[in-house]
Amino acid sequence: MDLFDVAVIGAGPAGLAAALNAAVRKKKVVVFGPAMSEKLHRAPEIANYLGLPDTSGEALMAAFRQHVERHDVTFREDRVQVVYDMGESMGILLAGNEIVSARTAVLATGVNFGTPLPGEAELLGHGVGYCATCDAALYKGRPVIVIGYNDEAVEETNFIATMASETTFINQTGREVALSPGVTEVAEKPQRILGESQAEGVELKSGALHADGVFVIRDARKADQLAPGVEMDGAHVAVNAAMETNLPNLFACGDLVGQPYQINAAVGRGQIAGLSAAKAATRREAEEKQESAKLSNRV
Repeated sequence: MDLFDVAVIGAGPAGLAAALNAAVRKKKVVVFGPAMSEKLHRAPEIANYLGLPDTSGEALMAAFRQHVERHDVTFREDRVQVVYDMGESMGILLAGNEIVSARTAVLATGVNFGTPLPGEAELLGHGVGYCATCDAALYKGRPVIVIGYNDEAVEETNFIATMASETTFINQTGREVALSPGVTEVAEKPQRILGESQAEGVELKSGALHADGVFVIRDARKADQLAPGVEMDGAHVAVNAAMETNLPNLFACGDLVGQPYQINAAVGRGQIAGLSAAKAATRREAEEKQESAKLSNRV
């Protein structure tokens, strides 16, 4: 069985940055995940990535992938079932009960936003988004709808209300919330997001609400299902400045560790996680050699 130094779960910007920085340090790296991030695939333009203005999400992701492919990195599109410590190495359990072993592992799966509404996936990046505070400036003086399922959604609604011409909060929290004056609250369940090539609003049972931007803010699926025992900070994985989790030799990066949900932040966090994982792999390999030498001396 091959033993990798670093296994990266997630092939988005954060995962690829982690893989690149580990591979540059001559580590044996495997990356699990689809070749294209769905969110970037649907983004017609990335306006805030330093040095690359007017680049589409698909083009930027292709450039990331090509850069990593210059190095000896193994790519697999298998779905990872669980990541766990096997004692001598980390075990990456795949479908069919295949286990891939690595000295360290990096979680870079991004944030799972739950079951999408009809029209949500199709219009993602075309008036539909998941971070109101990140994109608030795009809707200055324009009407916005926020479909909110948690307290974070309330905070983001109040923030975007300082810029939008009209702000409507579709309250899916099931409780009363503290909204800023001027925000319209609706408690009905959204049926679908309206629009063909661009979001135009939200359909309710009572009728349609129209807006230029629609934000959907849900709780993320907890990553402790993927890595049992990992410490969470709300919906995100808790990490320190080195992107270390509470579990030995397990790191996390990208949207999975918190906002802002932006490519710049994801790449930076991925770089740190890759460097930290590479160092941990080097340390673990040295310990293996020491243990092997001890066993040889005993013989």
